[in-house]
Amino acid sequence: MKSAIWLPLLALLAAGGRARQPPHLGPLADEMRRLEVREALLLPSQAVAGEIVWSPRGDFLAVRAEGKWVKVDLRRLFLEPGTWRRGRPMGLNTASSSISIIGEGEVRRWSRETPPDPRRVSTKAGTSIELRADDAGTSLVVTPKGQPPDLRWTADLETCHGLALSPDERLVAFVYDRMGVMVESL
Repeated sequence: MKSAIWLPLLALLAAGGRARQPPHLGPLADEMRRLEVREALLLPSQAVAGEIVWSPRGDFLAVRAEGKWVKVDLRRLFLEPGTWRRGRPMGLNTASSSISIIGEGEVRRWSRETPPDPRRVSTKAGTSIELRADDAGTSLVVTPKGQPPDLRWTADLETCHGLALSPDERLVAFVYDRMGVMVESL
């Protein structure tokens, strides 16, 4: 039986028994600009557990899924248009070559201090990014220093957690329990 993390990827690749090659693999920022989206689903899986770890240069991220550490190569993605919360546009990573297994030792080398609150992170400039949870679900709120909060979206009756700020502080990654690992551009 195939592992649940790979089933969505295998389904995307299955086309007449041959793997479909994306026309162009590019960096995450370029792909998000091309689709004009703020959010992207990088790893489709409902079995992600624990924290998200960024590589020191921000070109990979690692997560624990189904008991194994998996990394996503953010330099080699192909995003296809998709939608999520109330038809909101997002990018969907369909480049299976961007996903691979990573050793726990490498993840430990990447690890920085785990934030004390996995639902709230702050940039050096003072912008606060927060996943606010209540009985109705989860909301992403971005609050630049000295400005009012910007409610980006709300996921009704759904859980999001594990915020991780990229080293360049331009992206935040999080786990959306129903979909997998997502990123939001700040």
